[in-house]
Amino acid sequence: MRKITFSIILVATLFSACKKELKEPGAIEVTITYFYNNFFGYRNDVGAKIFVYDPAVGKQMHLDSMSVIFARIGAIYDRNGKIIDKGEFLETRYLFTAEANASGVAHIGNVPPGKYFILAASKGRFTYSTKNIEVLPGETLHLTKNFGYLFEWLPQGESW
Repeated sequence: MRKITFSIILVATLFSACKKELKEPGAIEVTITYFYNNFFGYRNDVGAKIFVYDPAVGKQMHLDSMSVIFARIGAIYDRNGKIIDKGEFLETRYLFTAEANASGVAHIGNVPPGKYFILAASKGRFTYSTKNIEVLPGETLHLTKNFGYLFEWLPQGESW
């Protein structure tokens, strides 16, 4: 009887020690608007895109952002308006992407918990914004980005 009890306890201990820790995925939801004019104010930025990158890629993009401008079509221009890259750098290295719907909301589900670098590219304004984020297990990260009109042509984009 003692051997059976000991065997059951031993097997239970082994199974609990070998159990993988499952982390429930999180989500990212970004509401994006842009300033239209003084009469209408802010409008939903329908068609704006968000790109989620590995932090290492984001750090490199942030270092390069002083010399380039990210356009709303996904291309990178220099200060003279010449296309440096047709968007391949940004289009191929992101982990997740989403486009804002009619309400100006871009949603990405099933994001593994961790730290990321997010880039929001406005369609209503010729600008972008970047931010470091952290997605927690089982939670939805809610962000809001209101693009103004004063920083539209700055090479470093707009602050979050």
